[in-house]
Formats: sequence, C-alpha cells, structure tokens
Amino acid sequence: MQPLPVLLADADAGFSRTAAEALKADGRFILLAAVEDGPAALAALAKNKAQLLLLDLHLPPHDGFAVLEEVKRWERRPLVVVTSPADDEARIMRAFALGAAYFFLKPVAIDALLDRIYQLSIPLDQAAANTSRPRLEPERRLEKLIILHLKRLGVPAHYKGYQYLKEAVLMVIKDGELLNRMTKGLYPAIAAKYGTSACQVERAIRHALEITWMRGDLAYIERLFSYTVDAEKGKPTNSVFIASLAQRIGLEMKAG
Repeated sequence: MQPLPVLLADADAGFSRTAAEALKADGRFILLAAVEDGPAALAALAKNKAQLLLLDLHLPPHDGFAVLEEVKRWERRPLVVVTSPADDEARIMRAFALGAAYFFLKPVAIDALLDRIYQLSIPLDQAAANTSRPRLEPERRLEKLIILHLKRLGVPAHYKGYQYLKEAVLMVIKDGELLNRMTKGLYPAIAAKYGTSACQVERAIRHALEITWMRGDLAYIERLFSYTVDAEKGKPTNSVFIASLAQRIGLEMKAG
C-alpha cells in the first residue's frame, strides 16, 4: 500500500504540531500540509491530492462544518475524519450526515488516531485489487456486510432490536440525512415497516446495544467505537452506533 496523502486542518496549535510530527515520522502517511482555518483547508484540498482530511470541527473562521458542506459538493472527495473536544451528539450526527467517515473525541492518543485512520483507508486503497473478485448484487452485499458486522459485534440476533438495527443501518447508508431525523424520520419508518411504534423501535435498539456492550465481542467493539465514545459514559447512543456502523460499511461498499 502506498503512503496515504493527508491534509491536517486543526486550529489547536498543540494538537496540530503533535499530529504533524507523528504523520511525518510514520511511513504510512505523507503530510501534504497543515493549516489552521477553513479557507486554507479548502485551498489546500483544491491544490493537493489529499486522500484523507483530518479536520477539526472548531476550525475558524466559522467551523469545520463549513468545510464539510463544501467538500460534500465535490465530485472527488477525500476521506474525512473529524475531531472535537466536545462530546456533542448533535454535532457528531451532523458531521456524519455531511460525509465524515469517523469522529475522534479529543484528547486522543496520536498513535491510536493514526492506526485508526490507516485502517479506515485500507479499503479505499485496495478497491482496484478487488475488481476480479466475484461480486454479489449491491443490495445483497450490503445486507450481508451489515449482518456480518452485527454478528461480529455480538448483537443478539433473536432480539427485536437486532432487526431494527439492521434496517436502520441500511436506511442510513442509503439516506444519510436520516441521521438528522432519528425520532421523526428513521424510527417511524422502521416502525411502519414492522407494525410497531417509533418508541418501541428506539427502546428495542437501545436494549440490544446494552446487551451487546455487556456480552459482545469486546475487542471488536473497542476497534470500532473506542475513539468515538467517552469511556466514562460506556456504550454509544443509538444514533452514534448507527452512524458509525453505517459509515464503516459505506466505505467497504465503495471499496467493492
């Protein structure tokens, strides 16, 4: 795998300096530039062929969302990983809806961050190598990937929440805007399909996640969620779980 070209856009001077030094020292990456504001980030992205943007959501003069909104309009977009010191679910959901592939809660260990973004980049780099592999129809492959991840996480398949989770991830992959309408869009749509109520859907998903966090595959759970969830708060919320899993599976689908 060739070194991954990275653009670092972060207003925190201390974090930016540490991350830049680590990226330069790590042979898996090429640091194209380190910038401190949104306009500079967009200019650098337009000039350089960055495959990954490490983006601070608190980037001036407005915030990192302005960069996400602009990049989302581009035909060729880099993989975007966002960071923030604020564990604000609404902001996390907005970032995912605008195309962010992953969210890191600061402070985060730099070596752990680099390992994770490298893992995220692998499917993108290997896409061409996988073209000769027999492929399922996209819809069938998508469903199989969702089932595989839920099984590996240890979500109990006999719980109602399992079926609702599978449906939720599928719907969010197809329409990321549903992340901004969990209670008024996603849950009611699932409820209508299964003949139940939105409240029952929300509760069933929450219960399935509680059981998963107690009995599931802890190593795999940590791999997927350890940097998006505050350790003191335990399991992620329904929306963060669905968004994180949908983004991961979406990347795998793009990789072919």
